[in-house]
Amino acid sequence: MSIEKEEAVPVARLVDGRSDRTVDWVYRWNTSELSILWLDPKRTAHHIDPPPLSRNTIANAKTVTTDEVTDLLEELSLRGAQPICFSIKALQDSYKNSNLTARR
Repeated sequence: MSIEKEEAVPVARLVDGRSDRTVDWVYRWNTSELSILWLDPKRTAHHIDPPPLSRNTIANAKTVTTDEVTDLLEELSLRGAQPICFSIKALQDSYKNSNLTARR
């Protein structure tokens, strides 16, 4: 029996390094899956706040699914408060392309 995604809670935010504005929200679903709510794909996130997501949170998410989002959040969490730059658009494109490839 599989559990349906019904409810998610925000667990972190991805922050723009220049303005300290929230670029994206990280949500943990009742299934333990992690997802990102893209607020502005034109902005670049530099770090995760609060750093880091716990190893347990990442491990639980990986039992449900492993994708670019989980990999990114794990990398951000491993770096702690050290800034990292990534393009939301590039991540979205990568995610869309991997889903298209998986469906073929």
